[in-house]
Amino acid sequence: MLGRAAWDLPKLSVSDYEMFLDDTAAKGFNAVEFEAIYCDSRSNNRPFSGNGQLPFTKRLDGQAWTGSFSYLNINNEAPDFTQPNESYWTHVDGLLSYAASRGLLCLLFPSYAGYNAQLGEGWMQVMVANGGTKMTTYGRWVANRYKTYSNIVWMLGETWGPEATRSLRRNLPSNRRFSRG
Repeated sequence: MLGRAAWDLPKLSVSDYEMFLDDTAAKGFNAVEFEAIYCDSRSNNRPFSGNGQLPFTKRLDGQAWTGSFSYLNINNEAPDFTQPNESYWTHVDGLLSYAASRGLLCLLFPSYAGYNAQLGEGWMQVMVANGGTKMTTYGRWVANRYKTYSNIVWMLGETWGPEATRSLRRNLPSNRRFSRG
């Protein structure tokens, strides 16, 4: 396996991710590593996809999520991982399908925890705010959505391990098997 990292690949438009994946295959890579949802502050336009959509529609308090990572109370204002935005995920679907058509394996982080639990780099603090139950629900949802994609290898990375991340880690693989029937 020869992989290429593109952490924030979903932020690209369809034409841009197709060009990137074509280039990746042309250079002899057979895998690409990226985050399904990303929040790294070094990336422009975080966390919007290339079609201008957010990955989640609601905050934990039930209000609409605007994509902001500035919180007065993260336990109320963080995005609710159980409220996916279909338009965002359809964009990710297309990206995964195009990668498959180019013979590329996708090393996919459903939610990268980040380095040292820093809010500007990963989702750790937001996952903790969501809690183990919501993260389990998200893990099941993601696994079920992508159960028929043969070009995904699930990546779960972290430097800290609170319960929210352990729940996702435990449930994503088991629910992927469960969702296959």
